[in-house]
Order: sequence, then C-alpha cells, then structure tokens
Amino acid sequence: HIMYINYASWETFEYSINSLHLDLNNPRLKYRGVSLNQPEIIKFLIANENVYELAKKISEEGYFVGEEPILCIENDKKVILEGNRRVAALKLLQDPLKYLSKAKAKTLIHNISKNNFPVNRKLKSFIAPNRLFANPIIYERHKGESLKKWKTGNQYAFVADMYYED
Repeated sequence: HIMYINYASWETFEYSINSLHLDLNNPRLKYRGVSLNQPEIIKFLIANENVYELAKKISEEGYFVGEEPILCIENDKKVILEGNRRVAALKLLQDPLKYLSKAKAKTLIHNISKNNFPVNRKLKSFIAPNRLFANPIIYERHKGESLKKWKTGNQYAFVADMYYED
C-alpha cells in the first residue's frame, strides 16, 4: 500500500549545526544495538562510515547544494532522519581535534583556513512532519538506486565536457 505524501508542504529552516541531533535510530547505528551520546555517534561514524573522508571532501570542495538534511522534531530536539553522515562531518569540521588524530585534524584545519570554510554556518534542512513521512525518501536514497549510475561512456563524456568548459 503506497501513501501519497505532499512533500511540497514541508518547510525548510536554517539551523545552527550544533542544534542538530544525530539520530540514535539511524540504521547505521541501530542494527549494532548500541546506545550512544552525540559525540559517541560522531566517533562511531568516523570509525565505521567514512565521516572523516566526507569532512575532508566537504572542506576541500564545499558543501554541495541539494544535500539538505531531513529532520523532525522529537521531544523538542531537531533529530536528523536523513543526512546523519553529512551533519556528523559538519560537526567534525567545527572541532576536528576533539575527534581525530593530530595529523588528520591538521588536514581539516588547513582546508578550513585555506578555503575559508564557514564552520559555524547555518544549515538549511527540511522538516518532516514525523519519521513515517520521511521513511520513503530515506529508503529510496539508501537502497542504492536513487541516483541511477551513469554508464562508463556517460561518465567519460561528462568529465570531458567539464574539463573542456573549464
């Protein structure tokens, strides 16, 4: 049974990154049966879900538009339903030394400084009415088919065009 959802009615709001809560029910955490506080979730995602690499990419290339997290309000907390890795990466960029070895932290601090990356920026987020309404989007994105991968020839053509235009 498929339920029609009017996503156009979802509001967006810009929140400070430190006001956002990573989701304890995130499947990346949940299936391991752990109950973690916010810094522990970040450490877990760094150790298991390439969040340092994502933070490094964001600090080198910028935070892409169209990557807005989806959250809902639960117990007066803004809980990230979709975008936990991205939000964790942005939290990591706010305080690299808290979570990383000196060498890795130094890389991020260098990128932040070189690119004048706004670590305390506000983050535009979509507000879902509740978890249930966000689930179809989250499932579509994570089952691995949301963005159809280009055929190799298409990838080469895109990259060639990009360099030619540049």
